[in-house]
Amino acid sequence: MMDELIASLPDRNDLELLLIDDHSVAPYQPKRRFEHTQLRLLANRDSWRFAGTARNLGIEQSSGDFLFFGDSDDRFDTQALGRVMNGILSDPEYGLVLARATSFLEDGSRGNRHDYMDGIYAEISNGNTDALVRLHSPVSKFIRRSFIEKTGLRYGDTRVANDVLFNVKMAANVTRLKLSNEIIYHIRQGNSSLT
Repeated sequence: MMDELIASLPDRNDLELLLIDDHSVAPYQPKRRFEHTQLRLLANRDSWRFAGTARNLGIEQSSGDFLFFGDSDDRFDTQALGRVMNGILSDPEYGLVLARATSFLEDGSRGNRHDYMDGIYAEISNGNTDALVRLHSPVSKFIRRSFIEKTGLRYGDTRVANDVLFNVKMAANVTRLKLSNEIIYHIRQGNSSLT
């Protein structure tokens, strides 16, 4: 599934891709080769084996102006992601850019995992920015590195809900939020899915 996620990313010279091996049995070797995107393979060999630890390693090792996260069993919309990235680069004022997600079942039909996220997105679009505190999932968020550093944001080193405190602190401190109606992220929903 990781190959599907990687294949969905645009090949751009302003994109840095960090793949973090979180205690897998066999090291992953990507099939895709990028001409422009900088690809780095990292390994979380800490005693903690959870998503928050891997995301924190990515925060510490990355160098880009904005960070966004993906799970190995999901995928991006290549074109929509490129358009959102272009918009971010043309307007450097925002600490957080929030795009949209959708979900799909193993058979390719529409899932419902994103419905909760859509409801919160609608509340934020209608002016209730306090709703951001309930949008725990790290997907479809572009977070400015300087904002992460200024606020000391880090994910929890827990098996579940590692993103809750990160998101609450992010929501409490963000001053410049931009919404994009682009659906950039596709969440796999089913028996073989992480979520």
